[in-house]
Amino acid sequence: MRQNLSPIRHARLLGFEVDAIRELLALNARPDLPCAEVDVIARRHLAEVDGRIERLKALRSELSRMVDECGRGRVGECRVIEVLSDHGECLGHDH
Repeated sequence: MRQNLSPIRHARLLGFEVDAIRELLALNARPDLPCAEVDVIARRHLAEVDGRIERLKALRSELSRMVDECGRGRVGECRVIEVLSDHGECLGHDH
């Protein structure tokens, strides 16, 4: 039983959603099929991961800019507070 859970745990660690894992397990039960469907599932997940990475890079860039522009003076003049108060101050408006 433990051996059966290992691929599930590994897939979850790689970020696969439950539905994708279910599909992969169903395909794994049919080893005679070509792996094209498995490839589609893996490529779809890779595209999702790439999208998340791009959004995280944009968020990091915006946060870094906010911190770098902070004058470390008074809260009333704090760039971080200004940007958080007015989303229009953000360079990337899609987060």
